[in-house]
Amino acid sequence: MVGAGLLAAACGLLSRSAGFLGWAEQRSVDARFALRGHVRVSPRVLAVALDTQSYLQLPLPPLPRGLDAEVIDDLTRAGARVIAFDFALERPSADAEADRRIVGALSRAKHAVVSVTAVGPQRSTALLAGRVPFASVGVQPGVTLLELDSDGAVRRFPLSIGGVPSFALAAARSYRPGLGSSVPAGALIDYPGPPGSVKTIPFTDVLHGHFNPADVSGRIVVVGPTAPVLQDIHRTPVAAAMAGPEIQADAIATALAGYPLRGVPVLTTAVTLLALGLLLPLLTLATGALLQGRDGEAERVGLGPDAGISLIVGLALAAGWSVAALVAFEHGAVLDYADGMLTIALASGAVFLLAQALARRERRRLRLLFAASSPEIVERVLQSSGDRPRSLTARTVIAGYRIEEEIGRGGMGVVYRASQLHLERAVALKLIRPDFAESPLYRARFERESRLAARVSHPNIVTVLDAGDDDGLLFLAMQYVDGTNLASVLKGAGSLEPRDAASLIEQVAGALDASHRQMLVHRDVKPANILLRADDPRHALLTDFGLARSITGTDQATQLEGWAGTLDYLAPEQLEGREVDRRADVYALAGVLFHCLTGSVPFPRDETFSKIAAHLNAARPTVTAIVPRLPQTIDTVIARGMAISRADRYPTAGALADAANAILRTPSGPARPAHAAWPTHGEGVSDADPTQSSGEMSGDEHAT
Repeated sequence: MVGAGLLAAACGLLSRSAGFLGWAEQRSVDARFALRGHVRVSPRVLAVALDTQSYLQLPLPPLPRGLDAEVIDDLTRAGARVIAFDFALERPSADAEADRRIVGALSRAKHAVVSVTAVGPQRSTALLAGRVPFASVGVQPGVTLLELDSDGAVRRFPLSIGGVPSFALAAARSYRPGLGSSVPAGALIDYPGPPGSVKTIPFTDVLHGHFNPADVSGRIVVVGPTAPVLQDIHRTPVAAAMAGPEIQADAIATALAGYPLRGVPVLTTAVTLLALGLLLPLLTLATGALLQGRDGEAERVGLGPDAGISLIVGLALAAGWSVAALVAFEHGAVLDYADGMLTIALASGAVFLLAQALARRERRRLRLLFAASSPEIVERVLQSSGDRPRSLTARTVIAGYRIEEEIGRGGMGVVYRASQLHLERAVALKLIRPDFAESPLYRARFERESRLAARVSHPNIVTVLDAGDDDGLLFLAMQYVDGTNLASVLKGAGSLEPRDAASLIEQVAGALDASHRQMLVHRDVKPANILLRADDPRHALLTDFGLARSITGTDQATQLEGWAGTLDYLAPEQLEGREVDRRADVYALAGVLFHCLTGSVPFPRDETFSKIAAHLNAARPTVTAIVPRLPQTIDTVIARGMAISRADRYPTAGALADAANAILRTPSGPARPAHAAWPTHGEGVSDADPTQSSGEMSGDEHAT
């Protein structure tokens, strides 16, 4: 499924590079403008428009250039900072005097930009009014040709031609000399709204002095034709028809604002499409896993559990991508929406088809796996529930184990209650996190050390029944224990009666010594990994050898970077990333003893760094500071068990238990209240593990 997502992303990138969906992208940009609505119009730009009203009041075109000169002089006297004249002045008129007048008017303007439509070699342009060079009168030329998309719409900021800047860029640079000459790739004209958004003064009002000079003072004034009959009309994202001068005014405002609407870089687009392609299968798998945690049967009508989910996730991701594209547009980023939608559609379809194919393959695999020994079991697995056929995939049945419900979760993976089909017995099935399972080093160590764990036999160890790899998924099958864990007991009861604590530590120490004899270090001894049977609450069992490691350390497969375990009980050498031996478990067991006697972890700190520093450097915690009635000799036991240097610790877990027994089994001080004793089944049980809030980094909440 991840491969299908990658292929979908590759198709999206190919579509983008070839421009297959350019037409759809254009429509999506128009839709984003429409959904965005009106924005604030730049106060620095206005237009003097030869509109329909002015056109009807003035002589028939061509408009006498003497009138143009009068308007330019009126705007100059009103304090216009830049006059951007969007009428063609490249050819002489029949009235030479009028040509001289308009050249003079432009030269008197503070800054003037005139339009040109052709650029020759070496940035050469036509003469102003056909007679005077532009440079000689201090007038800047600007190319007024607009950049049209394939559908004829003007969306992009106009570029330079032959080294001569566009009309809009020349006007913006005249207003702000420090403005750069380069235009970001893919920059859009930031249209504030439909035609009429830019403040406009009719040409005749300026000609007759019927305008407020304050409206012009200090601004860029674009002078040009807007009457439809003059045919300077173009299609834009915000309107089917917009006059060229208003488009130029919006482009000038866009340049002054720093081109707020930009296309994202190619690398960013590639990463985004890759993320969209991968998100769909990953979200499909995650959503399916969540539903399976709530309903282990995961029944679906006619579809494998991932197939239907892939379509729902695809629709949700498409909606999310649409919202993201609109939000990004609001913040100035023009995402490649159409190719993103193509990636989502392809990934959704591919994951749907793959899920269906995997479901069919899994049904065939189950029949081959079980039919030879027990046809009844296969029939039971594939049987209908009422009128709804059960759909099986590799997540509902794994290596012959049918998952029924989630019972624990931690840093290394998730633990499920499952049924071992060919023996019809309940097991606790641990599925290793994919990021661990994908590591070749971890897989090699897992295979070796799960075999060692399976050889450990002790009354106080949860037996490892099976381990392996099912189609890339690492699993560990363990004895299922009906009961609760010590973390839940301590959360409900606070602490244990000293004799009970000594008994529990003695049992766990025996389990650890047995595993140490098989050359395995548990590495994650904590209350959540100590189970108490429902039928015998004082019978403790050590579970979760998911972090176990060989003591020998001779195999390079065991050398993984970093450290893992639950921070409240980790030995200093684990925190420092050094190799560990059995004395790391002695350290953790001493920490559990402290917790049992006091109801508190050894170093209750809020911050992870502070907790690590305490393990490495702080004075060892004292039980009697919290429970004064206990003998002070127990502090010595804890101090030695949790010694910073492992050479100073007890050599074995049993030696720690013996030292604790010698003190705690001797009555000292008043008896504890009856409610503080170990609970019977159902008493003081909580689904939460108190260590979760105090720095757990890995390990599993293996519960009932």
